[in-house]
Amino acid sequence: MAKTFDATLKQLVDQFGADWTAFLCRRLGLPEGTRAEPLDADLSVASPQADKLFRLTGPAGGLLHLELESAWAGDAPDQLLLYSVLAEHRYGGPVYTVVILLRPEANATAVTGDLIRSGRTGEYLRFRYAVIRLWELPSAELFNGPVGILPLALLTNDAQPNLPDLIPRAIDRVDEELGATPEGDLVRTACLFLLGMRYDKSVLRQMFEGIMEKHQSSAYDMLLDMGQERALHKTLLKLGRKKFGPPTPENEVALKAITDLDRLDRMIDTLDQAADWPSWLQS
Repeated sequence: MAKTFDATLKQLVDQFGADWTAFLCRRLGLPEGTRAEPLDADLSVASPQADKLFRLTGPAGGLLHLELESAWAGDAPDQLLLYSVLAEHRYGGPVYTVVILLRPEANATAVTGDLIRSGRTGEYLRFRYAVIRLWELPSAELFNGPVGILPLALLTNDAQPNLPDLIPRAIDRVDEELGATPEGDLVRTACLFLLGMRYDKSVLRQMFEGIMEKHQSSAYDMLLDMGQERALHKTLLKLGRKKFGPPTPENEVALKAITDLDRLDRMIDTLDQAADWPSWLQS
């Protein structure tokens, strides 16, 4: 279910792009005051699931390219290089590429921040990119940062022993800053749902005992499944629009009627074989 976690985080980036780009620009050492605006990240020959691309303005110019990885990322450097070259060809450069490894399972020895190619005459290519291993970051930096990156604060190693305190504090902060808005619902759901990326349901049920009664036991299971379902529906609609054009109302109803998480996850992989919305929805 790695794709569902990635999809939820992409929703956060879409909704809180300024928060995420401010965090990333600081990590890259770019000047304070650098601003970013989203660009179309579909570069045709690249993967339709390529992540986020922003144009930088202000003290630093160029492009900011973000990739989020929750599954093993051993093949990521080659993909990052391809996407960087295509992005610069289309929009200009320089391109600042950042990959965020979201959990230890995504780690790979090949993800070093440098991709080097050598031939008989020596090195002929060197591509540099930034690597953020989320679990290694101090949770305080993320917790005290913009509200749009708040869910990340619960996923670090040093947050683990303090989660019974951090979870209610995170929810309280979202309630205070965003209230009962769609943006608040997104961040609250992400705070709870993304914990499933690091911890088993049984561990989370124990963790939630005595913290938030409404999210305990089977209620938490339901919340986790609902978060996955919603993230997959949104991702599939976006991918379907790119390939087949806008769905009919009947297509949308049919998609939302699919609640089997494994089937929804498989539909991402069957997209290339489908000829149209109806055939894809039957896959």
